[in-house]
Amino acid sequence: MTATGIDLLSLLDGLTRSQAEDRLGMPWEQINDALQDPIAWDLIELPGHRRRELAGRKRGTSFALLVLKVTGHCNLHCAYCYDATAHGGSGLTAEQGRDAIRKAIDASSKGLNLVFHGGEPFLVLDLMEELSSFARHYAAEQGKSLKLSVQTNGTLFSDEAVSFLEDQEVGVGVSVDGPGSLNAFRVDHSGAATIQHVRKGIERLQSAGRPVSVVTVITSINAASLYDIVLQFQDWSIRSVKFSPFLKQGNEGPTGRRMAPDPAETAMSFIRIIDGISTGEIHGIIVEDICELIACCLSKSEPSICRPSGPCGAGRDMVAVYGDDLFACDCLVHERFRLGKLGDVASMGELATSSTAELLGARRTESLSPCRHCALAEICGGTMTCRAFWSNGDVFTADADECRLNQEVFPHLLEKLTESRVLADYFLSWDRARRG
Repeated sequence: MTATGIDLLSLLDGLTRSQAEDRLGMPWEQINDALQDPIAWDLIELPGHRRRELAGRKRGTSFALLVLKVTGHCNLHCAYCYDATAHGGSGLTAEQGRDAIRKAIDASSKGLNLVFHGGEPFLVLDLMEELSSFARHYAAEQGKSLKLSVQTNGTLFSDEAVSFLEDQEVGVGVSVDGPGSLNAFRVDHSGAATIQHVRKGIERLQSAGRPVSVVTVITSINAASLYDIVLQFQDWSIRSVKFSPFLKQGNEGPTGRRMAPDPAETAMSFIRIIDGISTGEIHGIIVEDICELIACCLSKSEPSICRPSGPCGAGRDMVAVYGDDLFACDCLVHERFRLGKLGDVASMGELATSSTAELLGARRTESLSPCRHCALAEICGGTMTCRAFWSNGDVFTADADECRLNQEVFPHLLEKLTESRVLADYFLSWDRARRG
């Protein structure tokens, strides 16, 4: 087990200076310097821990995440949907689904996270039921764990759908961008608003005792209101919210620019959310993005597959399956990131040595010109790979908007972390929950 900033604070809790010096085997001045610099926390060698290697945080060495695009069809017509232009209405057969699940579980070391994605997955509920049962049975046969989840627009929660979620213990992420007009880009095929249908779907799940998490795309409409959106979701008893970046894929030209958020507004919203957590106003909901940013500062493990400090794990740690086509990531559905055909691989583990995975794995902060001289590079990770590609057409770049966001938010976050343990405790509650 490796050391984290949280380990250091816990280890020193209640000790005098001399006791701390004896415990760590170093002078107090050096310990105090580290306490003032969260980036240095991981550099201290704690009893029973290994010293951190500067090459980056620890990343898993086996396959971990499988995204199954069970259908390309959807009952909504969201303005910014990147999947609508990526693969049209293509779907997945039961045979392809079973094959992908088998090969993914075989490639995993301890277990697999399986995500049903679309399109709208509940349009093919029977297929999800069949694949979930198969995955549970096969994982148990192989002595491995399985975590199931589904990303949905939240409008199709029938009694049968709710029973499926309960019986198979499927986690639910509902896509919603905020209350009222803040959800305006999420419309049906006639252009009508959908927020009332989504709200009813969330209440239907909650009445059945199912916890609900949400995914919110940051757009020009809601970027300045993210703090208020979090408070509204907290009032709705939402368990957690994950902010998803607006991707320019499929939305080039004036339309895409109209939907893209102002990075300054997004940064200010994130700062307000950090302050809201610090003051206790935000307490009943987990804002995953803030926890991931804290993890970048305090933890040795990767905060998420989309926010690595080391090489991108797309194509190695995860694969997205569109019918018989394999892509490195569901946010990188492009010919440059096609891994091959499902029927041509014996195990998902083979894909780790593909030229595409190696290309993505070669992306490190030291190879990105704007990052080489940035003090935040070690904790930032050089911005998300998918955002860099869709913004610049090249993964060996940094996304300018996310870079600006990080430069505004990280200094404020680091300052707040040194003022009290509130943010650290908030992070710990999230970290324990995600580790099960």
